[in-house]
Amino acid sequence: MAMTTGNVISQYCQVEDFSSQYGGENSISYTATNLSNESNIYPRYGDYTHACVLRTYGPWWKLAPSAPSPFKRTPPSFTSEDFIDISFHSKVYPSKLEIYETYNPGAVVRILACDCSPQEALERKIRWVTLWSGPPDQARQETRIFSPPLKPCPFPTNFLRLEFCHSKLYYYTELDAVKLHGTKSPPKNQCPIHDNSHSSSVDDDTKFSISSLCCCPNNRSAADDTLKWDKLSLEDKMSHMTLDGPPAVHKKDNGYFDSLPGEVIQLILSYLDVPSLCAASMTSTLFFHHCYDPLQYTEINLQPHWPLVSDSSLEYLESRCRHLQRLNLSWCGGYSQITTQGFRSFIKECSKELTCLVLGCCKFVNSECIQIIASSCNNLLELDLQCCPTESAGFLQIMKLSSLQRLNLYRTQIDIHSIVAIIRSCAELEHLNLGSCQMINSFDDVATELGKNCKNLKSLDFWRARTISDRGLEALGNNCPLLEEIELGWCPEIRSGNSGNCIVELIQKCRYLKKLFLCANRSVSDKELNALAQHSKYLEQLDILGTREVSINGVRRVLDNCKKLTFLDVSFCANVDFAFVEVCKTEYPHVNIKKSFQDS
Repeated sequence: MAMTTGNVISQYCQVEDFSSQYGGENSISYTATNLSNESNIYPRYGDYTHACVLRTYGPWWKLAPSAPSPFKRTPPSFTSEDFIDISFHSKVYPSKLEIYETYNPGAVVRILACDCSPQEALERKIRWVTLWSGPPDQARQETRIFSPPLKPCPFPTNFLRLEFCHSKLYYYTELDAVKLHGTKSPPKNQCPIHDNSHSSSVDDDTKFSISSLCCCPNNRSAADDTLKWDKLSLEDKMSHMTLDGPPAVHKKDNGYFDSLPGEVIQLILSYLDVPSLCAASMTSTLFFHHCYDPLQYTEINLQPHWPLVSDSSLEYLESRCRHLQRLNLSWCGGYSQITTQGFRSFIKECSKELTCLVLGCCKFVNSECIQIIASSCNNLLELDLQCCPTESAGFLQIMKLSSLQRLNLYRTQIDIHSIVAIIRSCAELEHLNLGSCQMINSFDDVATELGKNCKNLKSLDFWRARTISDRGLEALGNNCPLLEEIELGWCPEIRSGNSGNCIVELIQKCRYLKKLFLCANRSVSDKELNALAQHSKYLEQLDILGTREVSINGVRRVLDNCKKLTFLDVSFCANVDFAFVEVCKTEYPHVNIKKSFQDS
């Protein structure tokens, strides 16, 4: 719905895509789509089910046993952990964006605009520009309308991306609405803008020959070349590195670098990300050879550069990725910017030594892509396919990757037949994420197969697994004693407390537990907390949100006996009041204790 005041058009957003959400796939509570349409919470502050809520907050998930090793060469300026793509009815030149933050504000770190609608993006090459970016904020704990100053946009847009970083948040951030203001025509005081800092294409004024980039005629300064280089897109920068020989050199004297051993230069360059390597390669023959060395490309993180990555980018990288071991393409290739054919060509050429492949939210990943991965990546140990839109049957090919140790299938369409086949073939699995996998109709069978086949299992995410029950937990407890982390939030069929002993028995048998999330399990009681206090000396994180049968005595036993505990969520525990929480924060300052609330 758009409203016009004078020349200014104001409109609320619709959600097109997102990387995670707290709510279930078939729910209306805490889902990303709650961001759509007009505000209905603001100006109230607190935890409301009809808000948009993302999956994580703070540093806790990165400190858990399931956390993968971070990628090197990630630019310090890239802090984004989640995104939401939003669209509007009419294209405008943005003058103001209002983000209604109604709980734990401060997570928005970047706002980007696209030069076409989501539908148009599927049909042509697209361009993204950054309208605003900033660090995560430890904002005051109050509702607000966040409206950062926007850079002028060089085109009208009705398609934005919001990026979030949760590392500074005390608790889950909640969003109510997003409102865009703008005009059909550029503002009169806006000069022509050519911003390619986040562009997937090259403007006309930056299209120049390779020869003009690789040499420096007498009538042009090196600074002029640098300015033009900075305007190039990622694939154009990389294309200039695929010449048969090194570029012409501005000067033959490499300064003190000529005195350094090659190994030292390689070490220095190893701190650069891919675009920076491309830039460094143009400075001298010496740097060209070092920047072109395949040993500089054993680990590549392209997620920070997702607006720039396309089929061409992968094509230009192929020749120097013969020793590639770890690759992160998360968020890349959306809206048909990477095709199945482009991905297939790259993987076939660069997968011989690949051990880690991260493809989170890559919309190009289909059954054919998984088949290519399964047939080409024989040494793969880690595979992340979270939020990939592959149809259920396509996941069956993963069973060929028998050496897998880590598999993330969060919010995918994998079904029971495929996951059982994978588990039976991948006996070395240590970390498995099946959170919000709605097509699995018997998590008890999954747990049983894990118990039979994956004795080294260390972390298991069954977030919103509606069919896990006592039978599945019994199989895990009896057969997976090395478990360090288990996520059982919003699993309604688990019967504990006075109704059963399955969680107590799991705690008794899995003595290495460091993280246990039991949120919204209404039957958890002091019996489970007593078991933790007695048996879980390594426990670091405990979430018992909404477990209404626990008492302050049970909570205190855990705090007294679990000496390594650093995180405890007792939100919506009816018998644990705010006064007790405040006392515990003083008595146990090493434990970050959470208790959410709503405005009265």
